[in-house]
Amino acid sequence: MFALIYNILSGCPDTIQNSMGGPLCRNRFYYDCLIWLTLYFSLAKPYSAYGIAGSLVLILLWVNYSCLLLFIGAEFT
Repeated sequence: MFALIYNILSGCPDTIQNSMGGPLCRNRFYYDCLIWLTLYFSLAKPYSAYGIAGSLVLILLWVNYSCLLLFIGAEFT
């Protein structure tokens, strides 16, 4: 899906095979982050005050990281 987005929005007449580096890089980093966040949320203690604050900070960091990965994938394409 991201390969099509990057290929269509780039405006260059390029083949889909040439623009696969960005989406592959983006998906790799995205799923690595998702695994680490799943591990943290499964081991965290959400009933404590620090657990709630830490979870909020991590969710905000995940949104920021996802947006950055979108732009980094576009740069590799």
